[in-house]
Amino acid sequence: MAKYIEVTGPGSNPVYIPSEGIILVKASETGVPGGDTCLFLYDSGAGLIGGIAIADAAAARAIEANINASLLECINAGPDATGVVVNTTVFTSMTTSSK
Repeated sequence: MAKYIEVTGPGSNPVYIPSEGIILVKASETGVPGGDTCLFLYDSGAGLIGGIAIADAAAARAIEANINASLLECINAGPDATGVVVNTTVFTSMTTSSK
């Protein structure tokens, strides 16, 4: 499996999200400016939370589908694959969460 999904983070810098162990990608539109997020939950219970601008619930589902397509590409690459899968999603922040 490709090890990372590359997205754009704060300051237009690349952010590399580990793909192995992701069990859930959940985008949430809150209606509060700066409050929208995308959660990457791992089988260990840890997670990454990306701040992102989401217009509405349909846009949140589209972001999830976009990220899941990149995750599927990682899985289809096979267990010994290395490298990155580039994704066009842009995050305004990226933080970690623990169990």
